[in-house]
Amino acid sequence: MSRLSRRTMLATAGTISAAIATIAACGPSGGQSGGATSTTSGPVSLTLWDRTTSEGYQPFIDVWLPKFNQKYSGKITLTYEPRPDSWGEKLTAAIVAGTPPDVAAIYGTWFRSLQEAKQLVTLDKYIKTSKLDSSDFVPGIYKAMNIGGSQVGIPQYINTNALYYNREVFTRVGVPLPAENWTQDQLLDTAQKLTRGPLDRRDVWGLSFSFGGITDRVISLCWGAGAQYNDPKNPDLFTFTATSNVKALQWVHDLIWRLRLVARSNDDRGGLSQDDAFLTAGSVAMIVEGTHKIAQWRNQQTTANWDLAVLPKGPGGRGERLSMDGYAIPAGAKYPDASWTVVEELTSKEANQMRAEIMGYLPARKSQFEAWTKTLPGKALKNGLPTDEARVGPDNVWPKAKDVTDAVNVVWKKVFVTNELSVQDGLKQMQDAVAGILGPQAAK
Repeated sequence: MSRLSRRTMLATAGTISAAIATIAACGPSGGQSGGATSTTSGPVSLTLWDRTTSEGYQPFIDVWLPKFNQKYSGKITLTYEPRPDSWGEKLTAAIVAGTPPDVAAIYGTWFRSLQEAKQLVTLDKYIKTSKLDSSDFVPGIYKAMNIGGSQVGIPQYINTNALYYNREVFTRVGVPLPAENWTQDQLLDTAQKLTRGPLDRRDVWGLSFSFGGITDRVISLCWGAGAQYNDPKNPDLFTFTATSNVKALQWVHDLIWRLRLVARSNDDRGGLSQDDAFLTAGSVAMIVEGTHKIAQWRNQQTTANWDLAVLPKGPGGRGERLSMDGYAIPAGAKYPDASWTVVEELTSKEANQMRAEIMGYLPARKSQFEAWTKTLPGKALKNGLPTDEARVGPDNVWPKAKDVTDAVNVVWKKVFVTNELSVQDGLKQMQDAVAGILGPQAAK
């Protein structure tokens, strides 16, 4: 899912700061731990803010919502509203005004940002008295939604990074397909053999991935190569200048700038997007992308013979990166008990299976993985399944996540996108930027 632009965030920063200050001074009844009314004896009407119809969400909601309303007829009537543009800021404003939705789908850095502002209902008391099987969720995403010792969200689905390859390019060049347990060294060797054409204008690119930000697709290769941006036990302590980060990021940087195995832009691909170059032109042999691509491609009329390989293993493992998508109850929700019922149903095994089959989205529940792997017969979707080692992008759990991520990415782009800074100098500037926002105690 796309992130808010930097321009939008800067334009709304003052509004958000004012909203947070207002909540701190006179937050909604119940604050972080509850809503205005915890119980009700009669039927209630609730509103759900969820993914938009433009994201292909409507087919799921068209099936799921009537079943929910029928099941809870006379108790709860739920209405679906597509999240508005700039929904994070609008959710903040609605909480301040005392008119939030009763349940909201949240992603990325917003979990910690809203939790820091005491804008989410803690769910621990509901979890303890419910039949929720938390062990069924992919642990990396479920645990990441426990912030400051409180569970503030339940996973909706997951989008994990995967490696896709075009069989036709491999066959044409005569390179063996990716092995079941291959390494980053083998990935490098394979990409070199697949790449065709002079350095300044490749005809075929061996590998492709987005690298415009530090924590999206590129992080799987960085993590795999041994990068670790934070103390493993403390996401509030940053370690950008560690030697392991310099080595890992230099390895990835070389793929783009020295070895020229990865296109730097659409211009390098003859004006084609990564998808078009991979699926249509056959000028990209492998890409690292999210599993959401499977949901997109299964409805496209493409004849490309693509499949999935497992992410290659490096000194830091496979570098499995998860999205941070889930449901939360905003502070000030009118009937938080009823809201919890909605959250339970939206994250149930049945709902996970329905998303997999209707939308092609990878379930957050491990028990429903098989339903997803069957959605595209003939494709090795099992290679896109996360293990218990998978973890969310680090920015999702950083303190002052939006400010820190924006500041770090300004430097990151000078290293990877424009090649203005060396890897070592860039990491030093990232560490300094973090210290400037969070204080020197945050920089190890």
